[in-house]
Amino acid sequence: MLEEERQLKFKGTARISLDVLLFRQDQPREYSKKQADFLVDCFQKEGCHRAPLYNHVPAIINQESLDAALQRFGGTADNLLTNNEAPNYPLLEFPTGFHLECLHSRHRIEAGREFLHPRDDWWTVDLYLLDLNIDLKTCLVEEYSNEEKPSDGEIYYKMRRYHF
Repeated sequence: MLEEERQLKFKGTARISLDVLLFRQDQPREYSKKQADFLVDCFQKEGCHRAPLYNHVPAIINQESLDAALQRFGGTADNLLTNNEAPNYPLLEFPTGFHLECLHSRHRIEAGREFLHPRDDWWTVDLYLLDLNIDLKTCLVEEYSNEEKPSDGEIYYKMRRYHF
């Protein structure tokens, strides 16, 4: 059932400017400048690999905003579903002040903001419709790929949160 919901709500993958990506304050993982600096150091030593699936950032968007971005791009929804490599992912543009809510990877994005050149400051984003059911949203929020392990306090918080 969760996979069916994922397939229904997943709209594809695009390159999105870092200026558009927003993280809510109530996300389970607290922001750590130390972790972001560690990732900047990794980017400097190993390169900033935005294309691999494990580095994609999930974000939620309403259908109208997605349609408008696709219209500006001059493409269709199929363009978001048929590309498998970052250089070919469409670069979607949004109006000034528009934000997409990212579900995780804040440290990665903050490191990208520091490391990437302003003319190349995008990230690979997997787009999901805003009306995700709570189970899928929780699953997407809790995907941790190459991130710092959760603290004991965070584990306790989640246990209490899902218990009630």
